[in-house]
Amino acid sequence: PPGKMGGTLGSAGRCGALILFSPGPVEKGEVPMAYENQPRAEFPVTVTKDEYIRAALLAARRTGALRSTPSVVAAAALVLLLGVFSVGWTGVPLSVSILFCALCPLILLLFFVAEPGAVRRQAGRDYQTYAALLCPATLRIFPDNVVTAAPTLTQTDQYALMPECIETPELLVFLKDRERFLVLPKRCMPEEQREALLEQFLSLIHISEPTRLDVI
Repeated sequence: PPGKMGGTLGSAGRCGALILFSPGPVEKGEVPMAYENQPRAEFPVTVTKDEYIRAALLAARRTGALRSTPSVVAAAALVLLLGVFSVGWTGVPLSVSILFCALCPLILLLFFVAEPGAVRRQAGRDYQTYAALLCPATLRIFPDNVVTAAPTLTQTDQYALMPECIETPELLVFLKDRERFLVLPKRCMPEEQREALLEQFLSLIHISEPTRLDVI
C-alpha cells in the first residue's frame, strides 16, 4: 500500500536541475501572493530498488522491526557470559553451559541475518507498487511541506510529521512512523544546491547519522 512504501520523497523520475524561485522587488513587509504559492525548490527524483531497500533497513533499525538491535546485542553478550562463567559451577551441567554459549551466535544470526532478510524481501515487494504509483514524479519543496507530483498520484507531507531524518553519504531517509519513511537520494540534488537544501531540512527536522548498528 502507498502508506507503507517509502512515501513521497522517494518518488521516481529523472534527476535534473534544481529550480529555485526568486521573487521580484516588493515593498518591505509585503509578500506577493503568487510567490506564496510557489515552491522554494522543484526537481525530479528517482529512487532505485537498491536505494529503497537500504532506506527500509535504516528505517527498520531506527523505528521499525529492527529498532531493538542494541538490546539484542546486550542480551546475546549476557547469554554468552552466563555460558562461559557457568562452566564448573556446582549444580550446573556442562550441557547447560554449552547451550548458553550456543544461544549467543544463534540470537545474533536470527536478528542480523534472518530478520533483515525479511525486511529486504518486504521492501522489494513494496518497491514494485511504489514505482508503479510514483514514477515519474517531481518533488516540490514548500516552506511547511513537501509535495510529490506523479501522473497518477500527488502526495503532501508536512515537516511537522517527520520527527527525524537519517543522513548517509548517499541518502536522506525521513522517518514518519514505524512503517512509513521517505527517501531522497542525494544524487538527485544538484551539488551546488545540496547544502542549501540540507540547511532547510536541518532547520525543520532533526537530522542524524546512522549508528554502527544501523548499517550492519
